[in-house]
Amino acid sequence: MKIFSLFLVLTIAICSLSIAQPKIVHFKKLQALLPAKEIPGFKRNKPTGSTQSQMGMTTSEAAVRYVKAGNDTAQEQSIEIKIGDMALMPFAAWAMMYQQQDYENETEEGYEKTLWVKKLYKGVEKSQTGDSKSCSLNFGVGNRFNVSIEAQGFSEAKALVDLAEDMDLDKLSKTDGEK
Repeated sequence: MKIFSLFLVLTIAICSLSIAQPKIVHFKKLQALLPAKEIPGFKRNKPTGSTQSQMGMTTSEAAVRYVKAGNDTAQEQSIEIKIGDMALMPFAAWAMMYQQQDYENETEEGYEKTLWVKKLYKGVEKSQTGDSKSCSLNFGVGNRFNVSIEAQGFSEAKALVDLAEDMDLDKLSKTDGEK
């Protein structure tokens, strides 16, 4: 039985390698799809990114961070936007899993709910209003890309939704890797 199980695993692995895999989008191409707009009161840092191959899997991610310095009474605020290409990640659909359900949870410290970005992309919005204020928005684009927007120092998630709505998500959904 152990030999059959090993044979089955090896067969599946070999077959999956022989199937035409989509090319990963290089991080430089993803950086061009990050928001370029200024956010009042925030300084936009230089975008970062990486494309890496390891053990037959390739990942690519681009990010940009906005920072608003704090003063004596307020902590620093930041917003970080990331776009990740999950085309070659096994079972990448797990990240899109939240597209299958609708929910809303609320506690004294915040909430979590599903929502639509641009009426096309379903995602999850979270907000924490306690001592460490934060909020986030995560959604999938084109069954391939994961867009993550996280903020520290404030909990108004609508600002993240507005930022996502300003992104060219249609162009992102049609982006392919280099051939």
